[in-house]
Amino acid sequence: MLRRPDTPLTLAEIQDVRAISTLIFGDQFNQSLEDVTLPASLQNLTFGYGFNQSREGVTLPASLQKLTFGYGFNQSLEGVTLPVNLQNLTFGDEFNQSLEGVTLPASLQNLTFGGEFDQSLEGVMLPANLQTLTFCYGFNQSLSGVMLPASLQQLTFGYNFNQSLEGVTFPDNLQTLALGYKFNQGWEGVTLPLSLQTLTFGVEFNQNLEGFTLPLQTLTLGDNFDQSLEVVTLPASLQNLTFGGEFNQSLEGVMLPANLQTLTFCYGFNQSLSGVMLPLNLQTLIFGHRFNQSLEGDTLPVNLQSLTFGDEFNQTMENVTLPASLQNLTFGHAFNQSLEGITLPASLQQLTFGHNFNQSLEGVTFPDNLRTLALGYEFNHSLEGVTLPLNLQTLTFDRRFNQSLRGVTLPCLVQIQFGSVHILSHVGVDHEAAI
Repeated sequence: MLRRPDTPLTLAEIQDVRAISTLIFGDQFNQSLEDVTLPASLQNLTFGYGFNQSREGVTLPASLQKLTFGYGFNQSLEGVTLPVNLQNLTFGDEFNQSLEGVTLPASLQNLTFGGEFDQSLEGVMLPANLQTLTFCYGFNQSLSGVMLPASLQQLTFGYNFNQSLEGVTFPDNLQTLALGYKFNQGWEGVTLPLSLQTLTFGVEFNQNLEGFTLPLQTLTLGDNFDQSLEVVTLPASLQNLTFGGEFNQSLEGVMLPANLQTLTFCYGFNQSLSGVMLPLNLQTLIFGHRFNQSLEGDTLPVNLQSLTFGDEFNQTMENVTLPASLQNLTFGHAFNQSLEGITLPASLQQLTFGHNFNQSLEGVTFPDNLRTLALGYEFNHSLEGVTLPLNLQTLTFDRRFNQSLRGVTLPCLVQIQFGSVHILSHVGVDHEAAI
């Protein structure tokens, strides 16, 4: 059959496209699919923003593996037969129908509810093979008495969820639990599975963690958390620990796990590290905006590879021993201290200065392995007499830099950048006439 190129296919003609595997409807589509024969080869079916038609009487192909409803869909699924091979089911923001009496396919692995969904799951039979269950903004129902499948590996709650977890039976295979913005319930009497590896608290969580014992690998505490950890036993298996914006408690006397690899402080932390035992295995240490404590006399872990200071840090690095393993060192906006006489580790590959740094580099000994040097907005010192390492590949100046490079010996750079402009690329050794 001949047709004009600008003439769209009708639904009745879709069945003639035998090999179609993916069908996506646009935002305006809102037509009934009753009596429409969808291709037997269809694996992925997506409805757009405006679709809100009943599924009753609609036959979805047995081959369908992924079904996604858009924003506007809010129809009951009671009596609807979902394909036996369905693995992924996603509802849009408007969906808020009870699932009691709905038969979800045994093959279902991933189930996601949208922003308005706030129905009880008590009496709902979740499929035995379900691996991922995600609630978005509105869900705030108790899980007491809810049968979560033994196969569940990831459970995510959205913004509004703030129900006690006491007495909730979590599956033995659960690996990831994410609690949303408003969650702020006590932890006493809550039993989490030994399989749990990642636990994330939202912004409002600010409860004591005393008695908290889990074989976690990753623990993330939200912005409001500001509790002492002195009597808290952190899991020996913990590898990643992140504190939120309000945390500003002393770590003196706190036993940080020996296996900890990444420690991140956000906005508010500004406590001395004097007397704090940082784990030997720590590889990444990040300080937030307000940290401005001297590191003189503090012992940084011998395996530390990356050290980042926040925007308010402006302490001298004199008499600070940087570990021999350090590869990346980043200073924030306020740092403006001389590096003359400072021993930078031979292993250092990347050195970044923030907005305010404007110190002469003459007399500074840069490590031979340094690959990247980034100088901040205010830097405007001559490089004459400065010895840059021969292995340096990238040199970045910001907008204020306005010094001649005549007579300056530059290494065999791959890239030199002034502000947002790349001036030289794949540069040779002789740059006397470069600028």
